[in-house]
Amino acid sequence: FSYLKDKDLFGEIYKNQLAKRLLTQKSRSGEAEKSMISKMKMQCGTQFTTKMEGMMVDLAVSEDQKKLFASYVDNKQRTVGSDQVGPDLTVQVLTMGFWPSYNPPDLSLTPEMKSCMDV
Repeated sequence: FSYLKDKDLFGEIYKNQLAKRLLTQKSRSGEAEKSMISKMKMQCGTQFTTKMEGMMVDLAVSEDQKKLFASYVDNKQRTVGSDQVGPDLTVQVLTMGFWPSYNPPDLSLTPEMKSCMDV
């Protein structure tokens, strides 16, 4: 990394690829990603890696929220006495400023998905 002339371009490409790896869960190791971000931070400073570190924190917080929600749904089903299993749904809540922006796709939700929004 220290031999690169255009570190800003590398950082932008790395950030986009990191986002893609994290969102599709294709990253081999979270520790390897953190290590690379740490090395870039030592070479270029905190401001250079703030968004990348934010992406990593977002995913950790999102994982915690996912577990809390699953616990909530389980408790609610036990309280109601329902054995009905809903669709398997994974949601990630992300901080807008950390992640690369993309044009949102037009989606039409199925009735099953719309019913999940009422939880």
